[in-house]
Amino acid sequence: MKEAENLKLKLNEIMSKRMQLMLHTPNAKLTSLEAFMILDSFNTLDDKSMIELLTLKKTVTSEIEQLYAIETEMETARSLETTLMTDVQRQQDALEKAQLNVEAAKKAEERARKALEDAKILVQSTQKNLERVQSSLTMYTNEMQETRYQINRVESNQDKQHERVRQALRRKEQAVQKEASKKGYSSSPIPPPGDFDENRAQSAMEQIRGMLEEERSIREKIERLEAAAERELSRSQKLFNRSEELEKQEQEAWEALEEGLRIAEKAAQDPYTNNDQLEPTVTKKSKIE
Repeated sequence: MKEAENLKLKLNEIMSKRMQLMLHTPNAKLTSLEAFMILDSFNTLDDKSMIELLTLKKTVTSEIEQLYAIETEMETARSLETTLMTDVQRQQDALEKAQLNVEAAKKAEERARKALEDAKILVQSTQKNLERVQSSLTMYTNEMQETRYQINRVESNQDKQHERVRQALRRKEQAVQKEASKKGYSSSPIPPPGDFDENRAQSAMEQIRGMLEEERSIREKIERLEAAAERELSRSQKLFNRSEELEKQEQEAWEALEEGLRIAEKAAQDPYTNNDQLEPTVTKKSKIE
């Protein structure tokens, strides 16, 4: 668990560096969640000034919320596409099977002249099934094509919104750093208002891809460590319960031994004690042994 916590800290550090690179990299495609995390890190309110209100500019938050809406629409469209692809494949399989059935029925007609009438009925039945499947396949294919068109449209809007959100966050970063510099909160120099040049942007994109892969690897390792920790905790609890059970049995044995010794001592002090009274003591001592 401790190792998992350390990896979580490393993951947060890598994510922070990656999002900072993405903030300054054109077309880096920040998600709405990452955009909100960057905005929250500025530790400032996202209010509009009077000039921004007059020029109808949107706040960073509204831009991010619009991106979130587009991402949700994209997820819905992709889910529908997956479902339709399954339906199309199923209908294609059914079409192939129906075609085979038609061929088999035709051959049966040629092969079995005595069963000509039955074969004709079979042909008619399979032909109707073929037409039905073809109609269904056409319908699902058209729906899938429409869905793919919608996905391309939404994906284009999402890419544009990614860039708008990044630029909005970039402007916000500049404003926050300028304000902090004026008030003397920060001694670090204010970065230039522009984005990375082509070479720097390409290098940043490569770093981002590497960081994303490292984040995925660390998350998988964290999950494995946490699962292992849960198994060890469960095993530890079982051992603890068994230990308590053994201690209880040991205590009962000692109590039985002490009782037997008391009875034996009393019998030794009283010469008139009946031997029958000693039998329970012998039984208990035998059990103890």
